Amino acid sequence: MTAVAAPGTAARVRLPVNEDVTTRAYQFYAFPVSIIEACDPAKVEWTLTNFIHLAYDRRPGTPVPLCFYIFDYAANPHLETMRTDAELMHDLLGSRLSGFAARQLAQGWYLYLNVDEHHIPRRYAFGRRRMSHDLLVHGFDAEAGTVDILGYDENPVFRSVTIPAAALDRAFAEHRGLGSGCRQFVMYRYLPESAFAFDRDFVAAEIRTYLRSENPTAALRALREPWDRVYGLAVWDCFADEIAAARAGEREYDNRSARVLFEHSSLMLDRIRLLLAGDPTAAEEATRAYRPVVRFCRSLCYAVLAAATAGDHSSLDRLAGEFAGVTDRHAAVLRALVGPDTP
Repeated sequence: MTAVAAPGTAARVRLPVNEDVTTRAYQFYAFPVSIIEACDPAKVEWTLTNFIHLAYDRRPGTPVPLCFYIFDYAANPHLETMRTDAELMHDLLGSRLSGFAARQLAQGWYLYLNVDEHHIPRRYAFGRRRMSHDLLVHGFDAEAGTVDILGYDENPVFRSVTIPAAALDRAFAEHRGLGSGCRQFVMYRYLPESAFAFDRDFVAAEIRTYLRSENPTAALRALREPWDRVYGLAVWDCFADEIAAARAGEREYDNRSARVLFEHSSLMLDRIRLLLAGDPTAAEEATRAYRPVVRFCRSLCYAVLAAATAGDHSSLDRLAGEFAGVTDRHAAVLRALVGPDTP
């Protein structure tokens, strides 16, 4: 089926996305941040108020071992959000998703959903195996019969690619038969007049919670029971254990875990600058002390990739010997930044 533009609207719409998004280890939280960064790169306060807490799931075979903890990835002051259930949308649309997407995109709505990637060109599973995975639909061309989707391609690189609208329709229709538990169907629309204030005291308190490795979900017990995870600074030790187990051949390397640590350190560097914006000298000293952590985590990403894809452990073995010292530096800079706990 060819995507159909809404009457009176352009036949071609491409809503902006940022492919170099600061948080992209996992697509479910990368997509909303990508929209915000593309529409207004200056709106960083919400991102730097969040993405502080880390969580590690020790359960064997978990699909998400190391990740940022965010209570709700789709709740955002810069986005209008509509949610529904994929099963309901299957009943309503069947194999006509692209026509619906074209009409929503014409009104400024991005679509986030899961599909069967076996039918999505430029994805790893295309033509290889059936697999449920998420994507963001952010453009269409009714005349060409194509849609634009964001996510990790076959390489894998986080980027936007253009695919036939018919492929999206089939991938959505076939997803129903996978029995996947991923039933989210979320629509986002950017709010250009939105604002979010950065509260230094609140962020400092969150960093203290992180340094104490406390469970940030405990304060939300009225909404749901706390997650059973390892949290905060203790997650760095969990990552070290994960790498050691992979090096011993007891599990596979997971590139996403190293990516999360790099994103965490990179965002923390920006957070340090914002927290100390009123004191340029202190900001320069703190960022100078913290930059080695970011450089180390970036190198760690490449080292894990080399070990996983080429069996080259030389860089990873060297970095493993430095890991404890970098973790100590990471914690020391943050403790100096936020000060001791208040009684």
